[in-house]
Amino acid sequence: MPNKVTIDVIPQFREAVFDLVSSYPKAKRGCRYADVRIEVSEGKVAVAENGMDKFSGEDYGFAFGVRVIAGDRISAPGYCGEMVGTSDLPRLSKRLSEALDHAYERAIANARAKEDARSRSAVLGHVLGDVTLAPVDVRQDTIDARYEIDPRELPLDEAVKYVREVSERVKGIDSGVAFNYISAYTQLERQLFVSTEGANIDQTTAVTQGTCFVVAQGPDAHQELYDFTGHQRGWELITHGIEDGVSADGEPIIHFDHLMDFSLELTRDTVALAACKPLKATDKEVVVVTNPHYNALLCHERERPPAASITSIEASLTASRTAARLRRSSALSPTGTTRPRTPHWYR
Repeated sequence: MPNKVTIDVIPQFREAVFDLVSSYPKAKRGCRYADVRIEVSEGKVAVAENGMDKFSGEDYGFAFGVRVIAGDRISAPGYCGEMVGTSDLPRLSKRLSEALDHAYERAIANARAKEDARSRSAVLGHVLGDVTLAPVDVRQDTIDARYEIDPRELPLDEAVKYVREVSERVKGIDSGVAFNYISAYTQLERQLFVSTEGANIDQTTAVTQGTCFVVAQGPDAHQELYDFTGHQRGWELITHGIEDGVSADGEPIIHFDHLMDFSLELTRDTVALAACKPLKATDKEVVVVTNPHYNALLCHERERPPAASITSIEASLTASRTAARLRRSSALSPTGTTRPRTPHWYR
């Protein structure tokens, strides 16, 4: 058993986890299905403010999640998950076995509660049914990450220097720039998914993201803008940008500028916006042309109450941008619904 957490530990216990999950339902009455997800990540991060180093570091993440569907007359799901570390490596199989038992007990308790509720309600009881998973092809596969610069091999000092230089350039672009925050992180995520149906998927993904936050002072007021750039690639996205795929007209399907150009463009927009005169009020209808980010925000917020605050909208915009890039399927099935069994991160 390895004595250090790296993404390379997953192949070392992959088959043991598969055997554990495959044999689990045979020992548990009413157990219809079980799956285990394990994720290990290694990454680095650097942050600068106003041309000065603010923070940097490198770390790992290690966690697992378990789902069990069980029940006698009617089935329900149960879940369990933990964040673990280096000291847990020698006893990982035991920890997973305990988590499966916890999830199973919760599934049985949920199934009994569902059955009780169904028997007590003649009108609505029929809506409480089995948890049925959508049929999918069972896959056993290994998927490697795509990158040019391995996040694990990137010298932390190099990341710190680059982010600081971007912050210095942003600070010096105009006297109206009052504050800037620049960050970048890059990591490898390795995920293992195994299920009682025979799925055994080992997928590694490179994830890199840059952030730029700028505050500019204008003649009448200040203006702040922030945005993110990121993709499933290595550190090259930060320093050189990414172009991927070719459309029918010969243009790249995916294009991301490197963090320097991305941040300088956002800063120029912030300064220009801060210098704009306020719009005059009118009692007539007018046409307002909005940018794609705002249009996406309107779609995202379409079900929110009209009184939603600007703060919550800004927070939702931040979350939606980040989630759209890094979204992973938790594959948690609400009671009585049908969900795919293979996680969305498998391609």
